[in-house]
Amino acid sequence: MINACKANNLLWIKELVKTDKCSVNEFHPKNGKTGFIVACEEGHLELVSYLIQSKCDTNRKDFQGKTGFMHACLRGHLELVKYLADTGRNLHEKDRDGNNAITLALKNKHIDIVTFLIENGCEPVFKVSKKQNMEIYKSIQKRIQEMNVFQKNLSDAFVDIELCFNICISETQNKLKNLERPIFV
Repeated sequence: MINACKANNLLWIKELVKTDKCSVNEFHPKNGKTGFIVACEEGHLELVSYLIQSKCDTNRKDFQGKTGFMHACLRGHLELVKYLADTGRNLHEKDRDGNNAITLALKNKHIDIVTFLIENGCEPVFKVSKKQNMEIYKSIQKRIQEMNVFQKNLSDAFVDIELCFNICISETQNKLKNLERPIFV
């Protein structure tokens, strides 16, 4: 199962599940990784989706205390991270070293994942290199605030444009009404 997940061999996995030749929750005896964790680590979104449908244990941790979600963040698989977050993953869970998903993404400079996690309420847990990680975190927070201001300004501009457009339409309609009336001298 684990080798098939690493190779992203969905047909093989389906056959193994269908014939009950192994459990979807089988784990490697040396590192504790399940097929689900390996698929997350490798970024195999379709395979991860199939394993979830097959009722694998998505909360199981490897021997380092990392879940599949944490491995996806650590390895920089943004689409998979978004998918797993939508399925209700715990964004604040910590591994044996005290790192959560955002801290793992920060360590590997996966800023797109860090931004996504911050926007979804996750905050980093710092144990090592607090100064460096805090600078990155503050920079990302500042960027998110700037983006929020930009979005508000853009939204306000669209409201102004819509208002101007409606005024122009109203004035044009009034002028057209005046043209339709006969003018007698």
